Amino acid sequence: MAGFTPVASVEIMDAAVETYKYNFIEQKGFNETVETRDIREEEVKQKLYDEIGERHVNLVVGGFPCQGFSMSGNRVITDERNSLYLEMKKIVERLKPEYVVMENVEGLRSMMNGAIEKKIIEDYKKIGYDINVTILN
Repeated sequence: MAGFTPVASVEIMDAAVETYKYNFIEQKGFNETVETRDIREEEVKQKLYDEIGERHVNLVVGGFPCQGFSMSGNRVITDERNSLYLEMKKIVERLKPEYVVMENVEGLRSMMNGAIEKKIIEDYKKIGYDINVTILN
């Protein structure tokens, strides 16, 4: 997070929240609210917007669940977790950050012969973002 200061976070898993608190609040001294919340709930998104306030957001980082996309899972296209990228898109549309980082598993690239990856890319291009897909090891 070199050069960035976190201002708000949303995470649904308790263990991830605790890790985040340790890494960013306890170790780095950032002052932000972090609690277990479900971003699909409108009041959670509103609380996020309230926490950010009028501040300019440079970067939104998100990792939507990989279970529906993973090669080790069933790769069920109708898995409701697969649509969480749309929740992230709503946030990006509202906050208009300069940069967006989305993280997921490599299996997303081949799901439905690449149609899922293409859809995500098209959705973000429609709201004004240039897309660079990279696989990190």
